[in-house]
Amino acid sequence: MPGNAERPKSGRLTFRLKILVALMGVVLLMAGILLLVLERETSIQIETAIRGAVGKSRDNYQEMEGTWKAELASVFRRFADSPRILSAFDAALDEGDPGVLAGAAEYETKLAAISGYLILFIDSEGRVVCTLLEGQRQGGTVENPRPDMNALQSADPFGYILFRGQMYVTHTESLSFFAHKLGFMLVGFPLREKVVQSLGEWVEGQVCFVVGCTAVIFTPGIAQSALLKQMEAAAVQRESRILVFSGQTWALFSEFLNPRRPGEGSKVYAIPLDKSLAPFKRFRMTLILAALATLVSAVALGFFLSRGLSAPILELVKGTDQVARGNYDFQVHITSKDELGILGNAFNTMVHGLFLKEKYRDVLDKVVSPEIAQEMLKGDLFLGGEDRVVTVLFADIRGFSSMTEGMDPREIITILNEYLEGASAEIENEAGVVDKYIGDEIMAIFGAPVSHPDDAQRAIRAALRMLDTLRMRNASRQAAGRPEIAIGIGISTGLVVAGNMGSRSRLNYTVLGEPVNLAARLCSMAGAGQILISSATLEAAGPGLDCQALGPVILKGISDPVGIWLVKGWQAS
Repeated sequence: MPGNAERPKSGRLTFRLKILVALMGVVLLMAGILLLVLERETSIQIETAIRGAVGKSRDNYQEMEGTWKAELASVFRRFADSPRILSAFDAALDEGDPGVLAGAAEYETKLAAISGYLILFIDSEGRVVCTLLEGQRQGGTVENPRPDMNALQSADPFGYILFRGQMYVTHTESLSFFAHKLGFMLVGFPLREKVVQSLGEWVEGQVCFVVGCTAVIFTPGIAQSALLKQMEAAAVQRESRILVFSGQTWALFSEFLNPRRPGEGSKVYAIPLDKSLAPFKRFRMTLILAALATLVSAVALGFFLSRGLSAPILELVKGTDQVARGNYDFQVHITSKDELGILGNAFNTMVHGLFLKEKYRDVLDKVVSPEIAQEMLKGDLFLGGEDRVVTVLFADIRGFSSMTEGMDPREIITILNEYLEGASAEIENEAGVVDKYIGDEIMAIFGAPVSHPDDAQRAIRAALRMLDTLRMRNASRQAAGRPEIAIGIGISTGLVVAGNMGSRSRLNYTVLGEPVNLAARLCSMAGAGQILISSATLEAAGPGLDCQALGPVILKGISDPVGIWLVKGWQAS
């Protein structure tokens, strides 16, 4: 409500509080941005640390793998080139007795002084025929994951296998005897704790090998620990993770032992980040303390500034309250010489302009239609015209001179104003514009300055309603013993020139053209209570109009015959 504008309502932020909130918001925003940047840099540092550690570990591990590949290939060639082994393998397959193959393999192992190896002989369908471990024949089969045919037939002989809970590095190739393919031979040696211990030293963290979802070998000190469980989960999820364990921040990273055969297992690294993050943590704490100190300073500064701003603003609030009440005859008093003083002077100038504009608007609304007044105040109208398709309506009182003969001029004015007020209201109800009053005649425009797709229908509806209104008024006049009023109406549609006519100091918005002359001629022809329209108006009005054709008529000032129609009303739907 305007009366409450002088003081802030309960529950709303005051201007002083808004300044404080704004300053606090700026400080917090800057601190937040810096923290986000810091977090981004921290993430980059973490990624760099992970990439560096894992890259270093990967390079060293690849060197180790190169040594293992050469060693395993040498052992395989010793067996693959031995006729004793090949003939024993062939006999074991033919006779179904793996003992022959096991004896030959044990003898070859002792002969070559090979120890600590896992040796598997596998037939062409992937079944394990014979197993030797550290030179001794073993019962049972290969544990999960079993070598499948895709792994056995892979172009890469190097891989990993889990046998009785022990991870082995393997070399697998096919064996043939006189161009007859026997099957496959797998040679492997166990990965010991020193391997993951070396990897842990390279990354300065913890390392484990995971098969499925279980760690089978890991660096010392993390057995049965929560960190090992998290590392097993990281191998399954295949994503980098950051976690805090025992007060220390770790980055977990997983990669396949053999990218070509992911099912063989994964290496998982747990890299400590506290050393890398220490500078960022110190900077974060410094930033938080600086933000708090700046926030306190901003509050104190905001409180000081708000005291000097509140009084002029409250004065402006009082002024806006007066404007809201419709009072433009006042001034605000702001004595400061800064921008607020300039604002106060601008406010006073604006209010004075509103005062003048309201006076002009009041005068305009009385001499022209509200639509034209609105356009003039907006400055959209100019001296000149534009082509518009409009519908023009003329209405004239029949026998007005004889009816008012001998009447008091004041009574004549009263009768005329009563009629014109009712007719104008019906025109404006249909979005028409009263162009001018010519004695007892009224001219209206439908389609300028604002057009509608159904302007012709609007004009006809307005004419019918003018007759209805006049009939009701005549009933009252007849009861009061006063003379009745009868009007004739002419309506025409077509292309006209619409715009401001006159001089730059005095304008009159109107329309000119043949449709205007035609509407005036039709109005002159119309009898009491009749509405005559042109063929163009009938066509623009569309279907649904009940009217009677009066035939082509030659009218004064119009060269061609004009089709004229007498409107009776709207057809029943």
